[in-house]
Order: sequence, then C-alpha cells, then structure tokens
Amino acid sequence: MLNKLCVAITGFLLAVINNAGAAPITVSAGDVLTLSYDFVAAGVTPAPPYPRMNWELRPSDFGVGDSVFVEIFSDVNLQGAILAAGTIGSVDTSSSALTDGLFSVRFEAASGTFAIDPVAFGLDANRTRITADVVATTVPEPASLGLLVIALAGLSFSRRERIFVTPPHIRRSGTQPRRREVHRRLGREARCRG
Repeated sequence: MLNKLCVAITGFLLAVINNAGAAPITVSAGDVLTLSYDFVAAGVTPAPPYPRMNWELRPSDFGVGDSVFVEIFSDVNLQGAILAAGTIGSVDTSSSALTDGLFSVRFEAASGTFAIDPVAFGLDANRTRITADVVATTVPEPASLGLLVIALAGLSFSRRERIFVTPPHIRRSGTQPRRREVHRRLGREARCRG
C-alpha cells in the first residue's frame, strides 16, 4: 500500500513539474518566472536558425494598472547576455542570439493579477511565420524539487527489505526461536527493566 502511495505521489509531482510551462499562467504582483525556450529540444520543424525570431507574452485580463518587467537572455536558464529589458510584451528580432532558438526570459509581474500565454516562433525574412508556437519550459522552484526528492526517498525506503536479526542474548539458548517468540521475550525484558 505504501509503495503504491509513493509511486502515485512521485508521478503527480513529475506531472506538475513537467506541466509547469503549460499556458496560460496566472501571475500576481511580485511573481517571478524563468521561461526557457529550446527549439531543438522541442523538435520544431524546420530546425533553427531562423532569419527572425518572435517572442510574445500574450497577456489576458491585463488591466490599466497592471505592469510587467521582462529581461530576455541569449541562453536558457537566464544565462548569457541580456538582449532586451523593460516593460515589453513582445520582441521581433533578427539578432543571432535569439534566432538560434535557444534563449530565456525572466518575467516579473510588477502589479496586478492577470494571465499570460508566453510563446515564441520562428519567422522568415519577410516576417512570415515558419514554425508553430513553442511554449516555454519553466524552471521548477526549489520547493517542488524538494518534494520530489522526499517522495523518491520515501519510495526507496519502502522498497528496502526488512531483515530480521535475532538478538545475541536469545541466540545463546541453542535453538532459533520463531519471530513471535523473540518479540514476546524482548517485550517481557523491556517491561522488567522499566
């Protein structure tokens, strides 16, 4: 029973982490997201590089007082040079740092609560779309990874075989007692000592 529970929890946590990048994502003031795009790993055809790259935030329920701050990096997981920063909602560029299909975006909701549907796609030289939308993969927060580690540790401990070892003072009697007798003797001895 415990094994099945550990497997179910581990599967649930993996599903949540893998679907963390599925859009739309509801964000509130102070929320910070790391969105990574890898067109090769996503299996997009045609494969990069592209003449141009487009990235869009696609907010919905965006009110008058709502604001965002975005930084676009030239590599995944906020690595590389910062290519653009500010309160931008989309980027259309021919910069080779993005057209290779490998970049990341740091998104911070400055105020308000709204939904975003961040996607990227490749364009040809005439700005005609040549790929499907690529949804970002978000980097899991440390708490999610911690839960996953705890679930896997629980699963590994539940799979270990329990080894029965007869205590030395009982082994001296000459015959090997059955498990129930050992527990009775140990219980009796513990009561006498207490």
